[in-house]
Amino acid sequence: MSVTSAVGSRAQPAGGSRPRCVDQSRPARVVETRSARPGTSRFALIDALNVEWSQFDQDRWLASYSRAEIRRWLTEHPALAGCRTAADVLTAIRDNPDAVLAALIVIHQQDTADLGAGVRRRSPGGELAGRIVLQTMLGKLVTMARRDHRHRIEDYVGQLWARIGSYPLVHRPRRIAANLALDTLKQVTRDASTASGSIATLPLSARELELAGFGRSGTEEVTDLNARRVLRAAAELELIDEATRNLLLSVYVEVLSSAEAGRRFGLTAETVRFRCSRAIRKLAAHAAVIAEAA
Repeated sequence: MSVTSAVGSRAQPAGGSRPRCVDQSRPARVVETRSARPGTSRFALIDALNVEWSQFDQDRWLASYSRAEIRRWLTEHPALAGCRTAADVLTAIRDNPDAVLAALIVIHQQDTADLGAGVRRRSPGGELAGRIVLQTMLGKLVTMARRDHRHRIEDYVGQLWARIGSYPLVHRPRRIAANLALDTLKQVTRDASTASGSIATLPLSARELELAGFGRSGTEEVTDLNARRVLRAAAELELIDEATRNLLLSVYVEVLSSAEAGRRFGLTAETVRFRCSRAIRKLAAHAAVIAEAA
């Protein structure tokens, strides 16, 4: 998803490294925690998301992409005035949180609604907007997860992403960051009591799977050959990296479970589901150009 994961995941979890706790636009602070299992940081997903975020400045294509998107946003969202980069937007959130977060949520929700309605978009700007909101909230997610020994950080990340997409901005325009954090905590707790602790992931619609080349067309399922061609084309277009391509192949072509794929690549099952769902949304947003290349 990718904006790297919002536009195809380039980041790998940092194995046994310490989790990084993000303070908006400032460099991540290292927080030592006890690993969930030997050799694996309990906050490996946060490490991966932070590495992914660094690509916005270090990767030439991503830097160009994000700046073009932000320029487009400026015409409709005055709260983003003066922002040129994703890092600038994080700084703006710190200075004027509600106005900037509201603008990003509007962009994200409108893009998501357009995709669900089959509206062809110029670019996946909504994914980038949502990714920026996610990044500014990572530190709070780590704080909540460290106090919670029943749930994993993947629970919190997945639920926050869902809350960004459904946040009732008209009814709750103030204290947006605090509301997102509280809603996320409530939903994680509610899931534990109603679903025996099942992990919240990013649900994929049938349309998103079809657009990405992994769903059904009529009554016929897409062949393995077609799926391989789609992923090869996406990699050649630099929409996903090789690690993401291999992960998607294992899940959607080899039909491995999230747990099986996780064992193969050294990831948790929740991280597999999170990365796959974000990557599929990226591919769906670029379905037309992928189809031409494949």
